[in-house]
Amino acid sequence: MVIPTPVLAKVHRGVRDRASIDRVVKAVDALVPTSEQIARRAGELQARTSTSDVVDAIVAAEALASAPALIMTSDADDIGLLLDGEPEAARVALVQV
Repeated sequence: MVIPTPVLAKVHRGVRDRASIDRVVKAVDALVPTSEQIARRAGELQARTSTSDVVDAIVAAEALASAPALIMTSDADDIGLLLDGEPEAARVALVQV
């Protein structure tokens, strides 16, 4: 299990129970810094879908690059929109949490 590092900024925004988040972060295999290639793909996904959440786009781009992949998200609709129509998306599963 990996977490793209921009996700940390998103999940720490306005959260009162940071201890729970920190436990999850410590349990993952790796925090993945966003590469130039992933950032470009995220921008392309946003342009194609007219979405505005760059962190969701980075998560989708990382999953597409790492397929097969499983994305655990509270925003399955937006992530699904970003994945829709991408050839690798058939190998990416979404779990609503």
